Amino acid sequence: MKEERLLHARAGALWAFRTGAELDAAARFTRIADAMVEHKAHRRVVELARQAAHDELRHYDRCAALARRFGATPPPLRTRDAKPLRAGDGDGRRQTLYEAVAMGCVTESLSVALLVEMRTAATDDEVAQTVTEILRDEVQHSRLGWAHLAAECEHVDVTFLAQHLPAMLADTLHEEVFATPEQTSNDALAGLGGLPRARRLAVVVAALRDVVFPGLARFGIDPDAGERWLASRIPPIGAS
Repeated sequence: MKEERLLHARAGALWAFRTGAELDAAARFTRIADAMVEHKAHRRVVELARQAAHDELRHYDRCAALARRFGATPPPLRTRDAKPLRAGDGDGRRQTLYEAVAMGCVTESLSVALLVEMRTAATDDEVAQTVTEILRDEVQHSRLGWAHLAAECEHVDVTFLAQHLPAMLADTLHEEVFATPEQTSNDALAGLGGLPRARRLAVVVAALRDVVFPGLARFGIDPDAGERWLASRIPPIGAS
């Protein structure tokens, strides 16, 4: 019984932790949509960004429900001012592209890969249903980034993003990839949505090298700086 209580406490802390990330994502997608309107982005891409913001608030509700079920108290639902992810050159259009790529092509692509792994590991029905719902939405959020990059590639030089890949990865890789407020060494916790750290890292490395970096390279964005950042930030798989 004590072991089960500890397991549920860890799962509750994890899902409460995720609610904050969902609120931040909603704020960022709202800002991206507003900026896209200002810079006359394709209407469909703007719609995807608006929908993404709405989806993230729904994800908050699902994560909060799981947090409460496992005995944790999630942060209240309220509007947040998420820290902008900046390209640093003062050009509004390039800044909007930077954020769309950071959120869609990088963060949400990695989220999709992690959620697929979480769905495989889930042993709890509500966890599995929640992960499946969020996964379906995150696929669309990832497409938003790639679609905006493809559209902008027709009008501006997007290769400037290559030099910013280390900062982009550092800013946008969800901190859950590297550390969480609870231990995740227990297979039972994986069944409740808490993948072990080594498993998360393996998924992230594979997604970056198999999906994100090749995808950026197709638009002429050299991924070498991102590869170097990855090699310095993430230890070899299997290292303690």
